[in-house]
Amino acid sequence: MSFAATILVVDDDPLVCALMQRIFEDGGYHVLTAHNGGDALNVLVKNVHQLHLLVTDVVMPDMSGRILAKAAGQLFPRLPVLYVSGYLGNDGDQVPETALLHKPFTPQELLERAEALMAPTGNMALVL
Repeated sequence: MSFAATILVVDDDPLVCALMQRIFEDGGYHVLTAHNGGDALNVLVKNVHQLHLLVTDVVMPDMSGRILAKAAGQLFPRLPVLYVSGYLGNDGDQVPETALLHKPFTPQELLERAEALMAPTGNMALVL
């Protein structure tokens, strides 16, 4: 990408969230973070016109990544979503495989999948 896209990373594990933030920042992206769905929605409302990608854990307490993505889609219907998870649980059955990256993943895998979703030819209809 030729501009500094902004990515919102949401994961209830602070270490995983910080790791993804570092990977994206090292890749030249501007990164916002949240550790739960409620905080993520607040970030979305404040930055909806600046976001290029939502990266969310699937299984989180209080609000799953799938529910977060659905709420985000109501605010910004064309915002692509990349789901990451080491354990899917019941919500994993409803996540499109093309938008899912299984933990553990390499920095290269994370960046490639994110870039594919943000590309003009990427699948922009990944928000459930």
